[in-house]
Amino acid sequence: MIVLEPINDDNYMEILELKADDALVSPNFYSLAEAYVSLKEVQDGELEAEYALMPFAIKNGDEYVGFAMIGLEDGEDISAGGEIYWLSRLMIDDAHQRKGYGSQALTALIDFAKSQPHGRKVNYFYTSVVPDSEGGAEKFYLDFGFENIGEKLGDEDLMKLIL
Repeated sequence: MIVLEPINDDNYMEILELKADDALVSPNFYSLAEAYVSLKEVQDGELEAEYALMPFAIKNGDEYVGFAMIGLEDGEDISAGGEIYWLSRLMIDDAHQRKGYGSQALTALIDFAKSQPHGRKVNYFYTSVVPDSEGGAEKFYLDFGFENIGEKLGDEDLMKLIL
């Protein structure tokens, strides 16, 4: 059973050791650096605390199998028409892929977003995927009810789920 665990002093080194195809998902050190920068922006008064990125270790029993990061955003960058949750990272270590951990982790992340962790209802959950010839990532999200909205963020396809 997958559990989302906040990144902390006890688990960050293990998360840094997890690897997946860098062509499809940014390395975890980059994601943790992004989370650090968002916290620094909160400290400096440049970002409201509720908009700080939330990084999670994905754990199966006693073993770390992946990493995820979401954030509450105003949605203006993508013309979402209001606040959204943005899934900026979902990675499962190469050694743990094809075991259902990604599906379990995404379910846990969606449930987390629906739990109103910021004290208010947010209607949309967005992510983006790198287009690939096999369509694996897009199919994965489509199976969860995401829709490809036909827009790009850089060279990635935007996908939206109604919560």
